[in-house]
Amino acid sequence: MKMATSTWVLRLQIATSLLFVMHVSGYGVYEWMVHDNFDEIIDRMDAVNELNCEAKSQAELHLPEDAVSQMVQTNKLRTSDFQGNYYRNRTALLQLHTTVLTNAYKYSYLYQRLNQTWNADDLPSLFYYYLGMTADVTANLGLVNGSAVFFDKDLFYPNFLSQTPINKTVPLFGPRAWRIDDYNDPANWLREPTNNTFKVTDYGAGPFRNYTLDAYKINDWYRSWLPDIEGAEAGFVTLPDEVNLNLKYSPSVGKYFPEEGFKFFGPPSPFLSDAVDKLPVQFTRPYFDCSRSNKWIVSAVAPIYDRLPKYAYDPSVTGNVSAGSYDNIRRNMRVGVAVADVDFLNIDIDPCGSYVGDDGPNFFSGIDRCHKESTICKPLFGFGFQRGGYMCECRPGFRYPEYIQGPYLGVAIERATEEEYNAGFHCLPSGDLYVVPELIAEQDDNAGIGRLPGSVQNRKKREVSASAKQELMKEIAAGDRKRRDTSDAINGITLYANSKTRFIRKAVPKNMSSLREIREQYLAKRRVTTFQGIPDYIQEELAKNNADLGMGSQGRRIVAKFKAKADRKAKDESKKEKKLSRKKRSAFNAVNLERAQDVFRLKTQLTPDNCLSFTEEEWKLPGDTKYGVKTKLERFGRLGVRLADFLSSFLQNVDGQQDYGTLKGDKLLKEEQLFSEVLSVILAEPDVEGIGLFFDTDQFHTYSTLRAGSANLTEALRYLLELQYGAITDIQLNEELQKIADGYKFVIETTKELFGPYAYTVLGDGQKDNYFTVDRAGDATRYTDLEWFKDIKRRWSYNTEGLVKYTLNPWIRSDDAGKNIRKHEEYPLVWYSAGYESGLWSDPYFDCLGYVKDWILSYRVPFFGNTGYGSAVEFRGIVTVDVKLDLLDIEQCPSDFYTSNAFMGTARCDYETTYCQRIENQGFQLHQGYRCDCKQGYEYPWKGANEYFYTGDLIEDSRQRYLRNDTNRFNRLVCRMSTATHPKLAVITLFISLIFSYFMH
Repeated sequence: MKMATSTWVLRLQIATSLLFVMHVSGYGVYEWMVHDNFDEIIDRMDAVNELNCEAKSQAELHLPEDAVSQMVQTNKLRTSDFQGNYYRNRTALLQLHTTVLTNAYKYSYLYQRLNQTWNADDLPSLFYYYLGMTADVTANLGLVNGSAVFFDKDLFYPNFLSQTPINKTVPLFGPRAWRIDDYNDPANWLREPTNNTFKVTDYGAGPFRNYTLDAYKINDWYRSWLPDIEGAEAGFVTLPDEVNLNLKYSPSVGKYFPEEGFKFFGPPSPFLSDAVDKLPVQFTRPYFDCSRSNKWIVSAVAPIYDRLPKYAYDPSVTGNVSAGSYDNIRRNMRVGVAVADVDFLNIDIDPCGSYVGDDGPNFFSGIDRCHKESTICKPLFGFGFQRGGYMCECRPGFRYPEYIQGPYLGVAIERATEEEYNAGFHCLPSGDLYVVPELIAEQDDNAGIGRLPGSVQNRKKREVSASAKQELMKEIAAGDRKRRDTSDAINGITLYANSKTRFIRKAVPKNMSSLREIREQYLAKRRVTTFQGIPDYIQEELAKNNADLGMGSQGRRIVAKFKAKADRKAKDESKKEKKLSRKKRSAFNAVNLERAQDVFRLKTQLTPDNCLSFTEEEWKLPGDTKYGVKTKLERFGRLGVRLADFLSSFLQNVDGQQDYGTLKGDKLLKEEQLFSEVLSVILAEPDVEGIGLFFDTDQFHTYSTLRAGSANLTEALRYLLELQYGAITDIQLNEELQKIADGYKFVIETTKELFGPYAYTVLGDGQKDNYFTVDRAGDATRYTDLEWFKDIKRRWSYNTEGLVKYTLNPWIRSDDAGKNIRKHEEYPLVWYSAGYESGLWSDPYFDCLGYVKDWILSYRVPFFGNTGYGSAVEFRGIVTVDVKLDLLDIEQCPSDFYTSNAFMGTARCDYETTYCQRIENQGFQLHQGYRCDCKQGYEYPWKGANEYFYTGDLIEDSRQRYLRNDTNRFNRLVCRMSTATHPKLAVITLFISLIFSYFMH
């Protein structure tokens, strides 16, 4: 009995093992699902784990390069493809792109701006790197898995090692932070994963510290840009992009130093036609992050530039190169790379391989299971690396069965049995279809009338007798106001008439200028004005008859005649509007549409040139016009969250007075460091119009350093001396200036009353934009007195409930050479910061008195510092991010009555036969962001169209044609019942129904 039991147990184990092998091999749920490229990737990923990764070869630790397709390309971010659909399923890669480019610009600026011996202490210290890398990850959950900067051999000059001279390098330096699973972390007492614990370490220290070797296996990010052989051989690198900046500092509240220009070299700025290998951001192959995060990740890489040899320029020595300035022997070189990575499982795949912008190669192209003969595959977004991220839509000329509300979802197809798959998920052929008439736009102000199909249009028009021509000419010249319901043709001029008015709608040939003049006279006589007030030609007729408005019988008769005509016109248009109200209009909201039109009218009228003539209330749009902003513009808001989180972590953990043996403690934040934080964002993200960080009153503590060659030296020194000693005389000022001229470095710890660096972009005349960074403490109006600042401060000054707690485990090098690593003395670091949900999006407003001069939306999030009493935190300031209103999509489809959406229910779909669907990435435009799809049991009736739905702009254009009495098909933009597609079958059905009814009767 025991033997039999053991045998059955053994058989059960073998069967279980076989099932497990089949599962991990990636085969489909059913046998009919053949092994494909998706299964191949699953097999390769499952073969590597944290226990065996160190023994695997380089090839086994990488996936094919085309396993990630449709990469973000810097030179296409402002093209129409991107503004439309291009990167809808690439949010993670787009955030990676922005993160690494921001870091590349930031450190390139700092290294070249602070490239002198006397200001080397102002360069970032260790925890500036550590906390900056961590903030990239904390602010982008699911989008950024890790962030780092890696320097090439002997090209990093540390200022935080007490035993390393300022002009000496360390072999390697590579701080990297990533999110870790904190289930077993000692600080997590509840043993519940939080996603809020991070690890940061120096890759340039420890036993496996040489990440430049080929034996490192997973250092594609290093080989993307390093070493800079081109710079070493050429002597001067032409690849980096030259960035011209305009900097404006403020010595005190309400005052500005003169504007200062600065030029530095950053990542290359590509042309639209440049190849992928010339773009500033390169992407690696998917690889296994062995012994670190132990995940399959994809990295984005951008170069960091510096001017070498470092500290070889002395600005106090002018006109004599040999006396101390060696700038002529320096060159711009790539000294390191900024790297950010994302979990490979979070990146959407394109199983269809035919999406806009997916030019290939695509390893997963064609793994969908759509029936190609009747359906088309389209990818869905947000599925990540898994099957089912697609849908199968009917091809033009096909329809869904009556019992299906299409389209077919990939997740349902992937779960179907072979019998279900073969019997279902098909589209049926449509019956006889309508032909869309050819519409040719006119060349005059009455453009838009439709022509007849070519076979009819090309027919020779009948001739009109000369007497008829002359009679019509006399009628026009005399201004005869008879109404005719006919249309006459005169050598190419077509007159369309109805019971109300007569319009000339055809373009006149060039050789008939006299007839064009007659046409204009005719229109002037026949048209009824559409605006309020007395038309000019009525006033002329009144003056001709010596009549005054409201006085005299002749004047009253003339005004009454035109008023009656206008009333008839208005009544006629009202009838048309009622006709446009189709049978089922409960979902259409005419009040909202009228209000939306007012919004767009104001948005169009208000410009930078005339905004001061509008009231401040007119600078603002209603709050419900920003519906959907938290989702649509989230990636821009997270740029502000990242900066606020960095400031919170730094202000709560660095006091500027503490050293740790041979490791110098970080000092207070410097002005140039924070200037670089905001400046780098507008350089990296073209859709951000402005970004700033604003400290509250007396909350910015810093060191000010002055030396010969400092910008605005006299004014800055006077301000600092007055802060320290009060009023000073010119004699005292000159004495201090002489000390500085003799080589003395003036350093003082100060607390600035206000400090608010703000960076913004101004479109240039050429290919390059103009970049400005200004300390808004110098504004005439204190930013702390503005309503937006006071509102955020009131919320967070006395109540910090809702802040997120973050934990960082920092590891540092044990000695200057980096032979080993150890825990930092303050291990772990803890801070509290505001998440994305804690920030607020402003209502849309026109920045008339600001720097952007456009309709914008502002995201505002607070940052916090330590109070000095335990772990308590206090409000320190606000980070703002400004983006154009045009980036926000509007939602015109019907929704629940309580939805705060100004445009809800303004879509003009025929809700009897169609339903409304949103079209993404159309921007802040009316009638562009929706389409009308056929309801279940209905089909698209038009032939030759590439779509199977009606877009909002098509419907609106047809409606306007209808109102103008132009040729249109507004009432035909509906779907028909799919059960009555063939006319012959319909007649037979009707005949049988009549016979049946007769006998029943």
